[in-house]
Amino acid sequence: MSSSISQTSIPSEIITTSSSSVSHTVPNRSYMCKFIHEILSLTDHEIERLIQSDNFHLLHDGIQKFYYENKNLKENEINHTFEDFLHKRDFNYIHDTCSYNNKIFVDLFSNLKPDMSWNCTTTGSQLNDYSSCPFFFKSIIELKTRKLKTKDYDQIASYLTSILRYSPGRKFIIGCLTNFEETMLIMVLYDDTINQIKYIKQATVTQLTGLQILTLFLSLSDTQLGYNEKFINILSNKKIVFLHYLGRGSSSFVFYCESQQEQLIKFVLKISRQNCTKEKFIIEEMNKIKRKNMNLIQCMDMNFDDDYADYLITFNLRGVKLDKLFMQRFLDDTQLLINTWQQVHLCHKIGYIHSDIRIGNMIMYENMVYIIDYSSAVQPKTPSYYQGCLSTASNGILKILGSNSEKISLYYTDDGISFLKCILLLKPYFQHYTSIIKKAIEDNMTCDILPTYEYAMKLFKDKNIIKTLVFLEENREILSVDDLNNIIIHTLKNEKTDDYHIDEYLQKLKL
Repeated sequence: MSSSISQTSIPSEIITTSSSSVSHTVPNRSYMCKFIHEILSLTDHEIERLIQSDNFHLLHDGIQKFYYENKNLKENEINHTFEDFLHKRDFNYIHDTCSYNNKIFVDLFSNLKPDMSWNCTTTGSQLNDYSSCPFFFKSIIELKTRKLKTKDYDQIASYLTSILRYSPGRKFIIGCLTNFEETMLIMVLYDDTINQIKYIKQATVTQLTGLQILTLFLSLSDTQLGYNEKFINILSNKKIVFLHYLGRGSSSFVFYCESQQEQLIKFVLKISRQNCTKEKFIIEEMNKIKRKNMNLIQCMDMNFDDDYADYLITFNLRGVKLDKLFMQRFLDDTQLLINTWQQVHLCHKIGYIHSDIRIGNMIMYENMVYIIDYSSAVQPKTPSYYQGCLSTASNGILKILGSNSEKISLYYTDDGISFLKCILLLKPYFQHYTSIIKKAIEDNMTCDILPTYEYAMKLFKDKNIIKTLVFLEENREILSVDDLNNIIIHTLKNEKTDDYHIDEYLQKLKL
């Protein structure tokens, strides 16, 4: 039974947000406290030597004079004035960004705006359309004109986390929160092995004044800030020009680019904090066994010959996210659904589970749908930290995550369940529950997702797609790749037929 476009709501957070992005929006962070020398990995003697240097005294005295002359300014005014002060002293890469509206900047910080950004780009000291790429940020400075509060720590920690989770290979970032009289250093570390972020704030017990700590922060090297310029050199040396910003995933930014080498080749470039070697291998192996004329994304070889090149992956086509009109066609066109599912099945055939099936990981190109983002793919029955989408995760996965288990084993069937849940979340009759799941994601109340599915699946138990989901959940750990494929295709072909009941087909499978 088809429905009109106006009946179908498109909940963007539901179909685009993966669990890893949700995990970084936790409002109540837990901070470890460390002394300044521990945060900076310097000895007390090394810090003392820095403080006694002529350059330190010159900068410190300048900041002190600046503060006494401008301390009565409003917060936004002091940002711009401090930028002028810093630029006159050759800190040309630190910019007032409290009113900056660049698309990438807005996307990176989720519509919030850090006061001052410490950037390094390939185009010099001026901000441009691509200065806000996360891998161009050295650090963040938050300026306040009042006493520092706990919410200020969370604010700058959020900014630093956004940069870190999209910066290839970066292990940590240090930021500065100051009102000049009081200055606090905040450090954010990322442990990729356990997919966990740690927050450290400076211990309040220190012999240094706020102005001394601020001066010390401005004197830090790239290495001490956790920044590595080597990655930018890859883009510069290869003479890559960013043409368009296409969007971001849970750990990557994607651009449409042009190579300025011998041939002007256009391609899609994905820059991820995760190593892309596995994703490239999966896509290449899938292309080796795909049938002729099958729509499947392909990698391009741009000859990046550097260690940091493992965080880059290039693709052959520039698709677009599914818009509302095409979303409706996606729901109504059975063959389009089957063609899309076949890409997931091909991933299974080479021994991998995609594990992040959602509408946000599907793009449209020449009226065909392509599955993208194989970065979270895992092999079956191999315990790992779940990085997929919570709103389309199988109930089996949600139950395990609810018990606080760290590593979980996935099965091919989990992809099949996620694929059908993508469809279910867009069904008109399911919209009330889609909204509940969306709100659970937004409010970081992900424990509400499983009971919502369980209740709704009982309510709509007569729907063919629900019957298939129940069957897949019951047999999640035992279905073969081919059996799963047959069940999904059979369901897609028949689930919209009002007078068809899938029970008999599923019962035969049980027998």
